[in-house]
Amino acid sequence: MPDYNALSYCWGDATRTHQMQLDGKHFALTTSVYEALQRLRPERDSLCIWIGQVCVNQDGIEERDVQVQQMGQIYQQAANTFIWLGPAHPGMEESLQIMRQFCSVSKDDSWTALHYTHIKIVLYDSWFHRVWVVQEAVLAQGCVFVYGHDQCNETELSNFAPLFYRFCSSREMLALDASAMDPRGCRDGLDSYHNIFSHLRRIGPKTRTLALPLLQMSRNRECSDEKKHVFGLHGLFARSTLENLVPRVNYGKSTIEIFTETTRLGIVSDGSWKSLIVAHDREAQSRHDSEVVAVKGLTRLPSWVPDWSCG
Repeated sequence: MPDYNALSYCWGDATRTHQMQLDGKHFALTTSVYEALQRLRPERDSLCIWIGQVCVNQDGIEERDVQVQQMGQIYQQAANTFIWLGPAHPGMEESLQIMRQFCSVSKDDSWTALHYTHIKIVLYDSWFHRVWVVQEAVLAQGCVFVYGHDQCNETELSNFAPLFYRFCSSREMLALDASAMDPRGCRDGLDSYHNIFSHLRRIGPKTRTLALPLLQMSRNRECSDEKKHVFGLHGLFARSTLENLVPRVNYGKSTIEIFTETTRLGIVSDGSWKSLIVAHDREAQSRHDSEVVAVKGLTRLPSWVPDWSCG
């Protein structure tokens, strides 16, 4: 297999309004992927890149099941994974550069609300809050964040994160224009980044206690289909020592079946029922005395199975 790269992105508007030609065939693309290809396309050389929207048949259910099952391996074997944060907002083209500059100063009284806004724009990007991107980034050999015409690697962002955490609670932050501030929102983006690159990356293959922490993290992330809270992490589940218990990707199954099978995997891999208490919200806790519960729209879930689609 030739060397290839992979693209990690958010669909955004799912309407396919753009066209591309590949090997004599026409493909319809969403705006997000079209803009990413425009940005990443080399002027002279070629770039071999795997894009789920093009390479995965979204209409054939059985074929899609097989392809999603292989997603973890695809990102793990890619030479690089480009993380597309979208085209730069007007006036925000220097956001990544400002993040790099932030690492070079320990205290700067000239830091303004505009500088903060540049950073906030990046950390608010929907990529930091989606389910699918977790395994794409965790399994990648190397990640390159691309925003507009600028880019940075994961090391640069890792250097930035702890410094900005401290800045969010500093006197310098309090001195800035309050109308531009949302330190909690920025910390949410950084927390998401930390979970992926500082925590999950350290969990090696064949890690027995992987399933439940992943499921609990997935509950607070966004996706278009409840089933994707499980299937979007399949590549990480497959690294468990209990690989034979990992449910196969099958969109034909009901959400209740999928959540039940995956909860069973979590209980066995964790070796304890106690961790499920954390997974249930208070509404579900009050109904534990019945055999089945209704959890935020999902009816007839067994009482021991959390709704993994909501935090």
